[in-house]
Amino acid sequence: MGKKRLLKRYFAALFFCFALFLMDNQTEAKQNITVVIDPGHGGSGVDDEAELGAIYHNKYEKEMTLEIAKAMKEELEQYSNLTVVLTREEDKRLSLEERAQIAAQAGGDILISLHLNASLGHEMYGAEIWTSAFGEYYATGRGLGETFLKELTQLGLADRSIKTKLSREGNDYYGIIRHGVSFGIPTIIVEHGHMDSGDWEYMDSQEKLRELGKRDANAVAQYYGLKKNVYKAKVEPTVIVETPIEPVLPDTTGPDKVELTLLDYDRTTGIAHLELLAVEEESKLMYYAISIDSGKEWGELTLWPEGEGTVSIEMNLGKDFDKEVVAKVYNNYEGNTESNQLKVSAYLEEEVKEEEKAAEPDSEDIIFPVEEEEPVEMMEESLPFEEPSVFEEYPIVKENPIEEKKTIETKAEIPQESTSREELYLLLGAVTAGILVTSILIVVLLWSRTITKRKKRERQRRIRMGMDTFEYKMGRRT
Repeated sequence: MGKKRLLKRYFAALFFCFALFLMDNQTEAKQNITVVIDPGHGGSGVDDEAELGAIYHNKYEKEMTLEIAKAMKEELEQYSNLTVVLTREEDKRLSLEERAQIAAQAGGDILISLHLNASLGHEMYGAEIWTSAFGEYYATGRGLGETFLKELTQLGLADRSIKTKLSREGNDYYGIIRHGVSFGIPTIIVEHGHMDSGDWEYMDSQEKLRELGKRDANAVAQYYGLKKNVYKAKVEPTVIVETPIEPVLPDTTGPDKVELTLLDYDRTTGIAHLELLAVEEESKLMYYAISIDSGKEWGELTLWPEGEGTVSIEMNLGKDFDKEVVAKVYNNYEGNTESNQLKVSAYLEEEVKEEEKAAEPDSEDIIFPVEEEEPVEMMEESLPFEEPSVFEEYPIVKENPIEEKKTIETKAEIPQESTSREELYLLLGAVTAGILVTSILIVVLLWSRTITKRKKRERQRRIRMGMDTFEYKMGRRT
């Protein structure tokens, strides 16, 4: 009976877990998704210039975002399982809270606020996504943002990634995100590019703005796995991001390390080759710029290669360049760090020293004058000649003093390297032999100790066996 009860409880618990799983899937998967599109800004701008948004090339951001939103809505309406709502369809002033209220009243599943960007120095470029820093709202915003950036980068815009920003109170900084989250709606801001930089080429006409809207629509469809005129029984996200436990904090500092190295410099052509190293632990490297006047003026921002830690740079510094070069590296939060001051003059001085050293003759190449030796034959004539004694059986061969002198000098010139090498080899051999003998002794000692321990354990085992046998017999007797 006990086993049957356990089996019943087991199957009941299993059924309960399966039911929870089905309920959870039903909450995530829906038959219809409501997408709320918010064209950024709007209004006359009389009381608040922020209603106009950015103004460049005689164009207002509020008008451009509305054009993008209308094209996005038209494209999304070709997909099944979707309901599309605009927060405004004309030039109308709306507060950020009112926009979120419209999304909540429409039963919005996601709120997408469309914008165009600009920077203080009019130098930044690229598309970026802003999302909530908290929990499931971050997970949804990041997954949705990935599909948006994929579409926009395919168009040619630089990827400034998906980011968060917090206020001093620790809440989401941007009001539309904060209000959207307060109504339980995942909200993102899509910054399509910068109106005040080279990104303008992607938005300088109505056709290009509508293309941005179509790209946005494709991003939403990809996120939910939708196809035009194809109905799905269930609609759920295709990009799953793990829900963070802690808030995803923004990067408030510049890159951790930046170093600039001069590889070579040609004084005749002015061409220099540099290597720039940067390390960023919290976010990602985005741009770099070079200054050739110690940081007073900077060149254009260049994209940092994705996933690379160093960049090779070739630039024309001009002939006989004597100023200092410095680099500045930015991360995707626009934090920057300057490199070391690179002195090209120091490199030139070192190069000149090396050239002078190379021009100096080597001591081995110096030719000293050699005194001419007197011919041996003539010297032999000047030496006295002695006749061999007739009483000697064999004549005594007199050594030539000249030959003897040469032999002595030759012996003196022979270096003692061979002798020192032999001594070194003997020393190494002795050390090696000593190490070998010591190793053998250690092995023998360890082996003997092991044998001793084995014998001791065997003796103890036999004693225990004997005691056990004795106790067993005594127990039977009692």
